Amino acid sequence: MKIQQQKLTKKMIIFIITITLFVGLFGCKDDKKGEVSAIFDDLMGTSISVRLYDATQEDIDEIERIYALYSQLTTNFDRNLFDSNSEYYDLENIYTINLNRGIKPVTVRKELFDLIQYALNLVEQTNRYFNIGIGKAIDIWKEVIESRDLYLDKEITEAEYNNVINNLATLGQVDLSKVILDENNLTVYIEDSNVKLDLGAIAKGYATQLVVDYLESQNITDYMINAGNSNVALGEHPENRPYRIGLTDALGYYKNGFIGIASLNNRHIVTSGNYEQFVTYDGVIYHHIISPDDYLPKAYYTSVILIGDNAGLLDAFSTAVYSMPVELAIDFLETNELDYILYLQENNQILTNLPETEFEISEVKAN
Repeated sequence: MKIQQQKLTKKMIIFIITITLFVGLFGCKDDKKGEVSAIFDDLMGTSISVRLYDATQEDIDEIERIYALYSQLTTNFDRNLFDSNSEYYDLENIYTINLNRGIKPVTVRKELFDLIQYALNLVEQTNRYFNIGIGKAIDIWKEVIESRDLYLDKEITEAEYNNVINNLATLGQVDLSKVILDENNLTVYIEDSNVKLDLGAIAKGYATQLVVDYLESQNITDYMINAGNSNVALGEHPENRPYRIGLTDALGYYKNGFIGIASLNNRHIVTSGNYEQFVTYDGVIYHHIISPDDYLPKAYYTSVILIGDNAGLLDAFSTAVYSMPVELAIDFLETNELDYILYLQENNQILTNLPETEFEISEVKAN
């Protein structure tokens, strides 16, 4: 495949990439147009915006139900995300599975069992760059990252950095064969305390794919779902044209404020980046996407943007690619017939296999 590329002149720049959709603001139900829309705050750890055409409020309610269910099932921070009046209260989740490591199997709903099984099957498919068992290493990085969330200064001290490295050194390699699934009884048991499940790299995309499957089952073809900017699902545009998606440069480094504009229909677009959850030490970025091999974040990309037909798969793959060297990543993505936009840290280069009719790279502002 032909790769578009653009070399940038600045050695390193960190910016926030957000997905801007040129389709107007989200509003309430419009009976004349058959539009319904909603914003769900704090589901799947983010704010989710949904707009449907030729749909009903019942469809919105079902979408909210899907995201709420998977919010409870996949959290590894809380026993309950909902109060005792909710139908999702006290459902066993990743938190309770991890809590019972080495103690006993946990009986879960089939939805969670299927997701764990699906995620485990992706490990070999990604050459082990995707791994849901490295929760302990993720926790070590998140603790120091979250300690800086309230501060503009993301630089950590030498003592904090050394503490992270020393804690990582105590971890052994994760053996996912220690995650025992019993399909007959729908139980999950972790034999090895070094294994801690974390579905953060796939849960939102997986739930979004289920939402799209539901919409297709209802013959709803015109829709847009924005699951926290990093995960967007697009159907047909109601005006019979592609959705125009701007990848925004919040720092204004590019002309018109965008890295580029994608023109897409009937696709998912998923982004992984180092621009929100990170700290720095000695001028180097340490972000939350870590390699399963050595538990360290890699410096290959500022962002990885994947485009395809399955949101759950893209979510997992974008995380896996983030830890792959560039040549390996491109080979992996093209073998799996996925479209991509890679923003490299080295020389601030943009690589994509999308044709110019689907992705137009912006020009860099003059110095």
